[in-house]
Amino acid sequence: MAASGTQPLRLVLDTNIVVAGLLWNGPPRRLIELAIDGEAVELFSSAVLLDELAHTLGYTKFAARIESFGTSIAALVTQYTALVPRVVANDADDRSE
Repeated sequence: MAASGTQPLRLVLDTNIVVAGLLWNGPPRRLIELAIDGEAVELFSSAVLLDELAHTLGYTKFAARIESFGTSIAALVTQYTALVPRVVANDADDRSE
């Protein structure tokens, strides 16, 4: 929790960190939990990163894990998108062009 009067830590998470946080316990999950609490961490993303998240969650290796939670790729992306209402227009570090 951020101390009174301090700004939350602003983060743009790598897609692999988001996948780990959504599907497993550990430090990436803790970052997402802190964002849900809304005081210590504030998450940002971009349309490109959200598309990449949906694509990555579609990998066959994640299918059983997603199914075991009784959820879907669309639901996970929707849940994460709700945490990042501030979508940045451009990702300066994106070198996928």
